[in-house]
Amino acid sequence: KAAARRAAAGGPHDGTTSSVGTSDDNSGGSGVGAAGSAAHGADDECSMSESVDLSPRSAQRMKRVHVMQEIYETERQYVSDLRFICAHYVKPMRTYHVLSAADMDVVFRNVETLLTFHVELLASLEKRLAETGGEITYDTQLGLPFVELSSYLRLYTTFCVGQESARAMVLERIKTPEFRSFCNDRRGHADARNLDLLSFLIKPVQRICKYPLLIRQLLQHTDDDHPDNALLQRAYKALTSVADHVNEQKRMAVSIARIAALDKQVVGWPADFSLPEPSRKFETEDDLLLVTRTSRQVRRVFLFNDVLVYAKVQGKDKFHFRGYVRLERGVSRVEHVPAVVEPHAFQVVGSTGGDVYGATDEIMFAAADAEQKETWVKRLTELVREADADGTDDVIPVARAAAAAAA
Repeated sequence: KAAARRAAAGGPHDGTTSSVGTSDDNSGGSGVGAAGSAAHGADDECSMSESVDLSPRSAQRMKRVHVMQEIYETERQYVSDLRFICAHYVKPMRTYHVLSAADMDVVFRNVETLLTFHVELLASLEKRLAETGGEITYDTQLGLPFVELSSYLRLYTTFCVGQESARAMVLERIKTPEFRSFCNDRRGHADARNLDLLSFLIKPVQRICKYPLLIRQLLQHTDDDHPDNALLQRAYKALTSVADHVNEQKRMAVSIARIAALDKQVVGWPADFSLPEPSRKFETEDDLLLVTRTSRQVRRVFLFNDVLVYAKVQGKDKFHFRGYVRLERGVSRVEHVPAVVEPHAFQVVGSTGGDVYGATDEIMFAAADAEQKETWVKRLTELVREADADGTDDVIPVARAAAAAAA
């Protein structure tokens, strides 16, 4: 209550304090949140003569305290969750051979290493809190722990890259009675909060993405002359870099897996075309209408950073190759097709192969609606411009293209 009175009356630290617990409480309870209920109690005891500082500066400082409170409280809960995964899933599964060693590596990756790191991070945060009397105040500085330990967050690359494989394996193994019974028992544990295994496994992915957002929010409520500002700037830059690196590695892993799968799922590849290439990246896929002079047929269109491939759907995950258009520097371009010619249509011009090999260098596709067309035209244009160093306009109306050709 004393801390809350300071908050209301504008005492030391501009009255912005919040009591905190310690990491020994693995339940992830809301020790930090005690300030909120205390504040209500303090309001009841305050007389009308007491002045409350509601200035913008005071509000700014209180927001800084609240963000630090969230960082600390959620870190405590996150460490608790990692401990639960390791104690109630990893160790007993390993002891009783619920999963093979190879399957354990796929599902849990380096989660035990992540736990070791975050125990250290939490201890470092608590050390900073101890410098302000065990309370979160405006003067509390949390930037240094993130600066010192941010490089270790690259450990998340291993875990996050394997997230899809882990999810697929859990969904497959849960079909077996033994594995399902084991997981259900853990879900019923009081500390599990009724969360299943997949819900726990997604938490590291969510946490690594959350750090830059929290630090950015903390910076927004930290004065430029605050001792923590420079450290938070460095921490935000480092954490953003780590998150970008992890996300890029995830995208690369998804791309590699999709290319490998399509190389097998698509039949009829021409002799002059190979899908797996060192620099090739998978972008997206969708069903579009392939429009020719004589027909209009639905095709599954696969977009990569350097080529567009289209195929006939022959069943679930089964396709027959029909053609491609390469996205090449100085050659390829995207053309809007007038609605009177074909609604929601566009053409991709470039080196082609497959159905139309030797017959034309342009392929027309029609989208289901304007939104789908815009999405495809935008991404195709970006990819063509990335390949085209001269930066010319790669999206032109068909009518203008025809006039230019006639001239």
